[in-house]
This record gives sequence, structure tokens and C-alpha cells, in this order.
Amino acid sequence: MERIPSFIHIYSNIPNGPKGKRGRDSTSPTGKTPQQELHWSEKEKDFLNTYILQAGGVPATGVNPFWNECANKLNKYCGSSRTGVMCRSRYRKVKNLFPVEVAQEKQTDAFSLTKETQTDPVLPVIEKHFIDYPPKTIEQQSREEKLIDDVLRQRFVAGDISNQDRAELLHCVLYTDAATIAETMLNIESIKMAVKNSILMDIEKSASQKCIRSDNSYLFQMDYQNLKEFDFHKLVVEIATCQPYLLASLLAVSVPTSRVGSIKSIQDLIPRLLLVYSLLMSYRFHELSRLQRVLTVVLLDECVHEKVFDRLQVVGVTTSYQTANRITEDIGKHCYNAIVEGVRCGQPFRIIGDNINVSVGVKHERTDHHGVMLNWFGSAAILQTKSFDEMPHDIQGQAKDLQYYHFIPSDQDERRLKSDYRLQSSHIKGSKGVPSSSEELTKKNVVVPLEVLPLNEQKYADVVSILDKYESAVEEIYTVAGQDKLPVHIGGDQLTRERFTGGKGLRSGCLTEMEKLNHLYPITFEMWHTAMNVSTVIFKCLYREESFDQGTINAERIRLNRKTVNADVKNHYDHDKDFTVLFIKGYIVEAVCDYFGLETLTDIPTNHSPPIEAFMVEMEAWFNDTMDKFIDEYVLGRNTDATKRIQIDTEEMIVTPLRLLLPNGSISTVFIPKKQKISVFSEAQHDRVKHYDYNVLQLGLLYMQFLDVCQITDRSRLLTTLKYMMPVFKAVNSRSKYALEILRFLAHQQASYYLHTANKSLYGLFVNTDGKIDSHIPADLQMEHIVRKIKKLVKNVGFNNIMGTISRKSRALAGMSHVAEQYDNAAGLIVRAQLHKKKKSHLKKR
Repeated sequence: MERIPSFIHIYSNIPNGPKGKRGRDSTSPTGKTPQQELHWSEKEKDFLNTYILQAGGVPATGVNPFWNECANKLNKYCGSSRTGVMCRSRYRKVKNLFPVEVAQEKQTDAFSLTKETQTDPVLPVIEKHFIDYPPKTIEQQSREEKLIDDVLRQRFVAGDISNQDRAELLHCVLYTDAATIAETMLNIESIKMAVKNSILMDIEKSASQKCIRSDNSYLFQMDYQNLKEFDFHKLVVEIATCQPYLLASLLAVSVPTSRVGSIKSIQDLIPRLLLVYSLLMSYRFHELSRLQRVLTVVLLDECVHEKVFDRLQVVGVTTSYQTANRITEDIGKHCYNAIVEGVRCGQPFRIIGDNINVSVGVKHERTDHHGVMLNWFGSAAILQTKSFDEMPHDIQGQAKDLQYYHFIPSDQDERRLKSDYRLQSSHIKGSKGVPSSSEELTKKNVVVPLEVLPLNEQKYADVVSILDKYESAVEEIYTVAGQDKLPVHIGGDQLTRERFTGGKGLRSGCLTEMEKLNHLYPITFEMWHTAMNVSTVIFKCLYREESFDQGTINAERIRLNRKTVNADVKNHYDHDKDFTVLFIKGYIVEAVCDYFGLETLTDIPTNHSPPIEAFMVEMEAWFNDTMDKFIDEYVLGRNTDATKRIQIDTEEMIVTPLRLLLPNGSISTVFIPKKQKISVFSEAQHDRVKHYDYNVLQLGLLYMQFLDVCQITDRSRLLTTLKYMMPVFKAVNSRSKYALEILRFLAHQQASYYLHTANKSLYGLFVNTDGKIDSHIPADLQMEHIVRKIKKLVKNVGFNNIMGTISRKSRALAGMSHVAEQYDNAAGLIVRAQLHKKKKSHLKKR
């Protein structure tokens, strides 16, 4: 039954105040006088229980001061307004819940000042008590958290010493050595705890001192330059100087006594010790996270997924992914630093670009929600190591004045090519035309990826925007370096080169040099795509899937079980290149054995035998002469049926016109037939198998020669090789555009460019990746590696603001690589070998 208000009570018009503070003259609708809310919160209950337990119970005497002190600390901790009486009342209600030894009131004795106690002092034993402030209670603590919390609370707990312990300690101090004194002190629990707390307070004080920015801790320095110069040894000095107790404790845990003195143990242990120190300091103050930031950059350099940062941040190894993005953005601001330093030292640089096509699908396709193809453009700046200052800046001539031998191989070109072919055919390892400036070419090139642009090179408007970005970058680099602006070599593959040239032509009518893009010169095509097209020509001429004849490419592919070899060279170039080189070397071995009359590789030559007991000079002359004849016969196909023509005598009917004047004055033409003997020259009946061999050796050696020139860069050898490659491209309609590119390149190299510009642009086509004379690769191949890394970045970021993320991270690729390399050096990492324990292809039996 619902209760209705009483009609007997009269309700006051005085408004009710806040809950718990209503005046007594106010009545309630129920007719009851409101009671003050005096219930204890869980936080207050936990504090009271903890306080009594830590105090060891309630003393028998001095109870009121005890409860008043308890109330003061409870109010300070919980923000309450309890009194000592209220605390004692609460304790009496729950007294039965405490252990017996705690609930029983303790008896305390006063000091005894009699004669007996002066010789054998008996002091009252006081249980552990708080020396500063009571520990805070963590609500809903787990068992593991409580263990850690108990250890933390012990830092503020102290104890007294019994009379017996004092006497024993006094005896040790007077009559024993330091080791015994220390052992005795540590056997006394209260002294052991006091010593431990003193050491802990010293460690805590040193740690708090390092949290001050003015103290300049090594872990405080977190900008890009400091990340790039990170060194474990400098951090060792800090921990050894500022935290000797912590270092000693960590070493005691990690290094057993039997391994003390082992240098290798210390070297391997240093990074681990410093990681622990950095983890602890960064937890105390988040800005002491230099090592965590270095590790974050190392993971970013390997393009790990963002989930990795979420997992490692929990244990403090890395920063959060949001902080990682801020670090990336800060590193990206120093994108041009390496190039600027090189320009200040007089080193030229070039820029190469390539398109980046990324297909982004959708999980749930809808009418207005489909997958997209992102067409971006990536670029990289390459700092050259070779100096061209001594070369003249005079023009070499006019393109119209060039002669045929500037484009068609001359006798000198043939001699140079034969010299290289001799080394290829004889499998002689060693220097192959090493240029005179080999010392400069042994330096590793600095490659700096530039910002990815959301521009499509298929549109001329975007091409012009790309060139504007290049011009602005050149302006910024030379301005920061404090140098006069110089023309910068740019380029890309054949299609990119054509678009760059066309885009620059569109700006030829502008007024200023910057608008005309005058600092982007010269513009060239690249060599890796050229090598790919040579391989395409080889497969187009020599590969047929339906051909299974012995000695053909397809037959050898099947015999060697090379399933990855495919006529689509563009998408299978690495596999095709590896197999093509193996196939060509096998043909070279067979041709050499046939020329010298060898049945096996270990037989003695029966044809063209070397002279007996000849001097080195004579042997070298014989070798050159013999190998030249071999090249003429087996490679160039001279003096074979491929060049022979047959003369055939035959008759042919000829008609001689005869004009006659008729009596009526008209003219009539009469054709008089007549036979005459003629000689007709026709090609001989060719040996098609042998001609296939000629094509393999001719195209194959030219391909290997081009690969070798790209590996060991030399201007004269490259120009000679391109002269021989130009007619090969021209003979294949689908690749004839590369013949025109080579023609244009040869004309510029030998006429249009200054000799300084010609050399700078040619050597700028290659990148030294390992600091050796034979470790060059084409610049566009280096760009392909960068494109692959950028595509890997795309896979590890979400689609939201993907362009902003990729743009920010692409600017920082070079900086992150430098930080990662420095970390590898500082940590003494061993480069993991990529070779497998398998026989190389050229070691297989023929």
C-alpha cells in the first residue's frame, strides 16, 4: 500500500539545504528527523586497517595520541574530517577481524636508568613505524601489484635495535674487522633495513637530479642529430657516475662471480644494462627516452606494423605510435642535411624520379565506394663522389658536325670491345678496364629519398609541378649551403625522361630562370631499364616456348628446371637475368672447347695450342691473337657461311625500245627483246643451328659487357658498348625507341654537352652501394629499391590520411636509415649474410 503524506505534520517553508546539512528545524515528508551521514567509505576503511596493521596494533598506553595521529593522517590522505574518537569507534566494531597478535594491546616499557641497565641496557622494543607518511592504499590491487606496493612501502618503514643487538654490534666494532662488522650489521634486521633504505634514497636522489633539464642527462638529448650520434659508451659513463649502486646491483644479478673479468661478457652486457637503466628513467620522467626513440626509429626503418609499437610500449622498449609519428616528422625536417653538407664540400648531386602506383582495395564495395589506384611520384637525390672541377666547361662541338664514327663502332671501338670480350670468354677474373679515377669511384654514394608527391606523371600539368618541386629543392639546398646555384642533373626511365623534357619545354617561354627550370639540366634516361630491354631483345630473338631443340633457351630452362624464367622480362627480370648469364657462360665454354679441340675441360688443346717454353710477353701476345681470332669466328661470325655469297650465272631477257618515224610523220616505238648473261649473288645455305649459336654469343657477350660496365663505371667503355647496342635495338621494332635514346645520348655526350657536364651526367647514372670499385648499380635500380620500400610503408599504414603519412615518412627515410646504421655500429651488430648454402649456378657442371 502506498504511503501518503501525513496531514498532521506541518511542513516548513524553509528550503532544504544540501544533503547532510539540513537544519534541525526542517522536517521531512516522512515525519522523521534527518540523520547525519556518518558511514565510512571503502577508502577510509582500507586506510584504517592498513594503518593499524603497519603499526602492529593499538598500544596499551598513549591511546589518545595514537588515534589522533591516525585521524590526522587519514584526513590528509582521504580528504575526510574524522576525529580520533571516530577512528577508535570504527576499530572497536571490526576488532575481531584483525589477527590476535594485532588485536591484543601491546605493553610498552619505559627506559630503566638503574645501575643494572647502564652496563646492560634493556630498551623497549618498538615495532616498525612510518618515518614520513603512511603508504597509500591502491584500490582493488592484484596480488602482483600488492607485492610491488609492499616493497615500495618498506622504503618509509624503520625499526629500533634491541639491547642485545646493540651490545653485539658494539663488541664487533671494538674487536673485529670490517667484514665481520658488516656481516653483523646485516644480520640485524632493523640496521639492514635502514642501510637499504639509505642506499635507495641515494639512488632516488640521483634519479631525481637527472630529471632536471639543466643537468643535461644523456637521455634528455632527443633531437635528430643526437639520435644519429647515439653511443652506448657515453651512457655507460652516466650510469657509472650517477647511479653506481644501481649499476652494481644490476651487475650482481646478471654476472656470476665465476665470470667476473670476462671482457666479452661485459661487451655483450652493456646494451642490456643500459636498456634497463633507460626503461627505469623514462618511466620516472618521460623525456628521458633517448634510447627508446632510437629503438623506435630502428623499427620504423624496417617498416614494422604500428601494432608492434603498441605491444613494445607496454614494456617501455619503444615509444607510442603517435610519438613515433612525431619523431618521423622531426627527422623529415632534416631531409636535405646530407646533401647540403656535400654541396658545401664541392660535391655535385643529381635527382632521379620514378612513378609509384599503389592499388588500394576496399573490403565492402558499394556503388560509391570502390578500390582506387594511387598514382604518386617518388624521387631521390644522389650525392656524387667523383670531382669534375678540373674538366673544361667549353662546348665540345655541334651535333651537326658529328661524323659516322661517333655513332657507328670504329676500329678503336672494336679493339676495346675485343679486349673486354677476351676477359669474358676466358673467364679471367680481375680488373676489367678499371678507370683512372678508381679511388673516387670506390666511395659509397649518399642516397636521400625525397618527399613522395601526390602527382601523376601521365599528366603534363603534374609533370610541370614535379619539376617545380625539383627547382624549389635545388633553390633551398644551395641557399642553405651558401653556394651559387649550379645545374642539377635529373632523369628517369625512357618514358619519364621524355616527359621531363616535354614539361621543361612548356616552360621555355617564361621570364625568370626559376620559372624556366634552367637549373634542371641535363635530362637523361637510365641504364637499368636499358639492360632490361636488352634482356627482352634476347628472349624475343632466341626464346620460343614451343621449341624443345637441344641448346635452345627453352630446352635448357626445362633441363635445369628453372620454372621462374619467363618471356615476360619486365615482371621476371631477376630470374631471367640469372638464367641468361648462366646460359651464355655455358655457350662460351662450349665454343672455347670446340675452338681448341677439347673433349673435356681437363684435356690438352689439340688446336691452336700455346707455345712451349714461351716468355710472359710472348704468351700474352699469343693469347690476344688467338682470342681475337676466336671472337671473329665464333662471336662476330666472320669468314663463315653467314658472310659467304654464291655467284650464279644466268640469263635474263631485256627489251630495247626502237623509235620509228612513219611516212605520215607519226612516231612509233617498237620493243625488241634480247637475251644477255648476268651473274646473281645469293646467300649460301646457312647452318641454322650454328647461326643460333652466333646470335647467342653475340647478343649474350654484349649483354654481359653492358652489365659489367654498369658494375665498373667507365665512360669510354660505356659509349663503345652503346654504339654496338644501338643497331640491336633498331632491329627490333618494339624496342627501337631505345635506339633513338642512345643516339640522343651519344650526340649529347660527344657534342652538345660541355666535357664537364658530359662526365658529370654519365657518372651520375650509377650509384656505389658498397664502397668498392665493382659495387655500382644503375641509379634507376636504386630508385626501384626506394619505391619498393615506400610501397612497404603503404601496407603498414591505414587508409585514413594515407598521403599525409607516406609523405611524412618518405622524407624521413634517409634520416631513419642513418640512425639505424649508427645503432648497428654502436651495438656491434653483425651483418646477417644473405647467401644460402647452395651451389652457385656457374659452378654447375656443363
